[in-house]
Amino acid sequence: MTLKDLPDAKEAALQESNGAGDSKKLKKLKSVTPFQRFRKSLGGNISALIGLALILLVIGVSLAAPVLAPYQPDAQFDDGLTAAGEPIAPNQTYLLGTDPVGRDLLSRMLYGGQTSLLIALVVNVIAITVGTIFGLVSGYFGGFVDTVLSRVVDTMLAFPAILFAIALASAIKPSVGVAILALSLISWTSIARVVRGQVMALKEREFILAARSVGVKNSRILIKHIIPHLFSPLIVLLALTIPTTILLEATLSYLGAGVPPNVPSWGNIIQDGTRYYRTAPWIVIFPGLAIFLTVFGFNLFGEGLRDALDPRQKQ
Repeated sequence: MTLKDLPDAKEAALQESNGAGDSKKLKKLKSVTPFQRFRKSLGGNISALIGLALILLVIGVSLAAPVLAPYQPDAQFDDGLTAAGEPIAPNQTYLLGTDPVGRDLLSRMLYGGQTSLLIALVVNVIAITVGTIFGLVSGYFGGFVDTVLSRVVDTMLAFPAILFAIALASAIKPSVGVAILALSLISWTSIARVVRGQVMALKEREFILAARSVGVKNSRILIKHIIPHLFSPLIVLLALTIPTTILLEATLSYLGAGVPPNVPSWGNIIQDGTRYYRTAPWIVIFPGLAIFLTVFGFNLFGEGLRDALDPRQKQ
């Protein structure tokens, strides 16, 4: 090798070194799984972590109600009312006070959390299942099928949601099952619209068109290729619709058309205290605060999930 060839040799060695570095970086990027990227993105979102902490706190306390509650939720006490028949203010015996019939408010709130969270979870599982089926069929097949199913969704959306739920719950004897049915019927339509839009965009993607061109059956395309791409938006929808359902259940129970009075829930506890909001405000304040913290936690966590699962939506 001559002296003239030395610069060329150095340049070649430098290019080879850069190429090796790029390949190492590429291997490192490939070694990071989607779950690790998701965990890193969510872990860096303080708001989402605060929301998750609130959710876990509410769920944990509600599940531990049989252990944490000092009394049975329907137990009435002779010393639970004043001599004038008014609820007792918070004290050492009744930490959050009592309700209008002398029951321990803390115990009712703990068990009421179980009822409210259970209804919200079941309602949203039903709503996501029904809404996903409607959205899949409507968005994928289009045409006449899409027109018919879209009109069904539009008809359901034409009714004021809360009035429809009240009418249904009033026509049947109030119970937890009736509350779940009423809330499910008004919750699936928005999910169906979101899924329909997602499917209509997905079915025009190259991998779906390629599968169709080689004769893959529609059922296999839906199950193997489209539904897996719906997991992320559905998880975000679940996290964001649960707080809405909690508020709707509380509204129904407050209006006397949801959970029956003998079953504790945050909504009917507030309803019990409306007549005493001046003399015994704690009956309204404490369950209202529980609803606020739960809804706030789910909203924070849902937004964090959305940003982690779909970074393109970050502002």
